[in-house]
Amino acid sequence: MKFLVLILALSVQLALGQSLDLKVPQLTNEESSGTPIPVEGPPEGNLPGPIVKIRPSTSQTARDASRGTVMVGHQAITSWLPSKNTLSYTHIFSERWTLEGEYSFQTINTSFIGVDLGKISERRTTLHARRYFGNSFHLSFGAVLSTFEARLGGVFVDSLGDRIQSSFRAQNLGVSGGLGNRWQWDNGLTLGVDWLRINVPMLETRVDDNVLDSLDDSDNREDVKGVIRTFSRIPTFVLLGLNIGYTF
Repeated sequence: MKFLVLILALSVQLALGQSLDLKVPQLTNEESSGTPIPVEGPPEGNLPGPIVKIRPSTSQTARDASRGTVMVGHQAITSWLPSKNTLSYTHIFSERWTLEGEYSFQTINTSFIGVDLGKISERRTTLHARRYFGNSFHLSFGAVLSTFEARLGGVFVDSLGDRIQSSFRAQNLGVSGGLGNRWQWDNGLTLGVDWLRINVPMLETRVDDNVLDSLDDSDNREDVKGVIRTFSRIPTFVLLGLNIGYTF
């Protein structure tokens, strides 16, 4: 019995001795003195770089990476003369702010507010800042210079009964504001919609109405004066102005 207990004790001791037989590295004098020991790691070329988040391509990101836009457009619903064509250049300061110069024009032969006029021309030069809120929606505001020119129709005659082949012109400076959307793509294609724009005359800058002195009929003179007053004082509007162009 004692022999079996002795054998069992020796077996346990041997088993423990084998499991604890670990190789512990011996430090040299240089290593124990505190000299840094190089540690192997991944090669420098394989070190992970910084994580870069790529923004999805939108009108906002395209605008932020661009400097300018040239566009042509058409204002189908507008006053005073409808169906104006437009040319514009927009300088892009950031994804939120742009500054645009626009020129719109139209010439037709028609009456105006019930007055029989001949050839009528309307030109409008606008300088607009556009403030974007998000991707494409924006508000616009700025100054507008409007010019109205008309040649007298066949009902306007002088004191001798001869038809007057003369024209008159009025010009005013005002403020303008509106709202719209403008979409841009990476290839430069740009589409814009001016949903609503209001132009409010503030200052009458020029009136060429010398033709009034040639009119013998006081009613005719009042008709021409009424046209000038209407153009110089009543606000105009634009609904659904469409634009297409290129952004670079």
